[in-house]
Amino acid sequence: MTSGDSRCLVVLRHAKSAWLDDVADHERPLAPRGRRDAPAAGPWLR
Repeated sequence: MTSGDSRCLVVLRHAKSAWLDDVADHERPLAPRGRRDAPAAGPWLR
């Protein structure tokens, strides 16, 4: 972006994680849906 360009704020939620009772929230692995959907975020953001 150069000076004078407009900017856009993107709010992106993390990919769907697996629900495991014995694992801390920030340590939960991605669910199958998250593994499938997460790779699309990079190209979309680019």
